[in-house]
Amino acid sequence: MDSLEHVVRLTRLGRFGDALIALEGFRAGAQVRLAADVLRGSLLEKVGQPERAVEVATALLRSKQLAASQRSECEAVIGRVLLDGGNTEEGLARLRRAALIAREAADLHALFGAKLPLLGILSDRSGPVAGTAVLAEVRQIATKLGDPEITARLHLFVAQAEAKRGLLLNAKRHTSLARRLLRTSPNAYLEAFTSNLDLAIAVLRSDFNAAEEYGLRAVNLAEESGVAKIRRAALGNMGNLFYELGDFEKATYYFDLALVGPPVNGANTTAILESLARVHLAQGRAGSCSSTLDRIEASIRVEQDRLSYEHRHSALTRIHLLAWQGRIEEALARAHSVLDLAVRAGDSLLLSQIQLTRAELLQRAGEMPSALALIASVVPDLIGASPELYARTEQILACALASSNEGTGAMHFARATRIFEALGSIPRQRDLTRSWDQARRAHLTLPTTLSSKVADVGGSTLNGARLTLHGIATALIHAARPDLVAHELLEVLSAADCTYTARVTVQGVGETNENAAGSTPAISDSEVPERRLSVGFRDDREIQLFFRPKPGIEAMASINAMTLLVTSLNELQRGRAEREERATLWPIEDLPVT
Repeated sequence: MDSLEHVVRLTRLGRFGDALIALEGFRAGAQVRLAADVLRGSLLEKVGQPERAVEVATALLRSKQLAASQRSECEAVIGRVLLDGGNTEEGLARLRRAALIAREAADLHALFGAKLPLLGILSDRSGPVAGTAVLAEVRQIATKLGDPEITARLHLFVAQAEAKRGLLLNAKRHTSLARRLLRTSPNAYLEAFTSNLDLAIAVLRSDFNAAEEYGLRAVNLAEESGVAKIRRAALGNMGNLFYELGDFEKATYYFDLALVGPPVNGANTTAILESLARVHLAQGRAGSCSSTLDRIEASIRVEQDRLSYEHRHSALTRIHLLAWQGRIEEALARAHSVLDLAVRAGDSLLLSQIQLTRAELLQRAGEMPSALALIASVVPDLIGASPELYARTEQILACALASSNEGTGAMHFARATRIFEALGSIPRQRDLTRSWDQARRAHLTLPTTLSSKVADVGGSTLNGARLTLHGIATALIHAARPDLVAHELLEVLSAADCTYTARVTVQGVGETNENAAGSTPAISDSEVPERRLSVGFRDDREIQLFFRPKPGIEAMASINAMTLLVTSLNELQRGRAEREERATLWPIEDLPVT
């Protein structure tokens, strides 16, 4: 082969492994060979051979024949390898040098390639404000280039940064835009990047059905691209998915697979180790969890590293370990530092998680006024967030009431159970059961079965009104999850005593799956026609509520009110999407889309 055209075309398609193989047979003159060696260094870094990549790039930097744009790329290769190995400070220095050389050479492609990873690191380690100035420059470069691939890369890096701050709906909009751009500019690596981000977002939103589809696509595309880093990330996120589904053996398999090969440190490795630590904790292996977290701690080189997404979340896992060990005071003391990290990083998801963790610790320590105050401060921010967070508030309230011998705790326990079961999160269901049993053991006078207690507390007018109020609030908070809304409406219908029977179905193309059924204690009348109410759509499946209404004006008025509630929920969801868009420092309209 005497032309780089084929290799460049494969590189443009994001098939870096194939491009490197094609490059092995390259034969040409000195100047073209220099360009080939620069490309070889870049490809080696991408396919997961960091030592060879640095060796090639370092040797090239000694050459006096190297053009400025080629020198910039070599510096960037070394910078990215250092970042992936956990040497953030030196990696940033190399990337800044690469950007300076590219700017002096007026090479916009090289400048974009150096600035984009800078954007990700700065926003993650120093908060979103720190990345704003870099984003403005990167956005301007992308606009000038007018290249769909470049624009897609920008949207994906912004999506990743937004997801790390907990702005999941906004992150999802950016991945959707990137996916649209890639339809006209296919690139296996960027498509793998997109699917992996969608996988991570789906897991964080407890949307596990969609997550598995994204994950399989991400792993396959990562293999096609040959990029070791994206393959490792996709495998790690698949591990996170199976952890949530309660298949710890399969989760561990994916984590172990992701940890094969270099680098031994770096953000990806830290993220996988933190996930592995959570698996160990869920299995009751406190020693393994602790040693894994110690390994993460040992990888910190400077204090600024603690602010990174992976390290701040591993600090939260350390608190969960301490709580599991019964070291409540120590866990509470550590919680303040994690709270500070969440605030400095602008990580709204971590902020809610640590506040709820603090509330749970305070509840276990018997400091209920403080725990309730924390829950009250967190609840307004849970609108549009993962339902798992709201279920945790119900869990804390249930356990607080049970430990105080208050029977109404059963209602909150039942609601938390419904949400965790609907989500399919096995670790959360197990944690709920364990916490509930511990709370009930504090008072042996509590009934031995949940069903009898639910019947007791649901029988009074006062508790029926409370059940209805909480059910409506749950539906309002989770307007984006019609499956959860439908389950709560079943409870509301039961409390209102306005139907003979009621059931929820999930209907896809050519299939109907009745995933829940409920009814009031009244006698069923098969002659009463069944009415249908569409609650909403989850992906391509329609969530429907079927019921047989009781006769009478009050029953009909209650059903009309519920219909209005469903309509209002759909309107609320549209408003929430607009609200999150306004919350971002990097709105979509400020980024190029074509």
